Amino acid sequence: DVNASLWRWTFNLAANEGAVSRRQLCALAGEFPRIDERSAGLPYCHMWFVGDRDEGSPFSRIVHWDHQTWQADVWNLPVEDCASEGVFVPRSATAPEGDGWLLSVVYRGNLGRSDLLVFDACHLHQGPVATVELPHRVPNGFHGNWIDAATPLRAW
Repeated sequence: DVNASLWRWTFNLAANEGAVSRRQLCALAGEFPRIDERSAGLPYCHMWFVGDRDEGSPFSRIVHWDHQTWQADVWNLPVEDCASEGVFVPRSATAPEGDGWLLSVVYRGNLGRSDLLVFDACHLHQGPVATVELPHRVPNGFHGNWIDAATPLRAW
């Protein structure tokens, strides 16, 4: 299979035996998985990635994967469109993990422009809650992060 998919690799460093286990988490093809950054290094439930609908349609869907239910929530883009890596934004600093928005810059192939799509992060199937038409095209493969205005710049 030439398409990437979501796997978890586990290394037991305490055993000092070089054993590695791997487990496929989601069979949907896709790349650029992201989590709620507040959960980095901790157990987490929610993950988002840019998926491929079929051969020849790279980055044509946005996927939310729930590690507790093992269910995917998917938003399929129009055939001509191509999504960049999504970025999770928490609803507030104290919101539960996954409660917030997913931002993705999407190239609109039939229009020759890019839009910023804003989704309810755990309900992608409902479609964007907001669309921001950008004044110019953003190159495919754009990567970004969300930094709250309250975060001191020296932390980055």
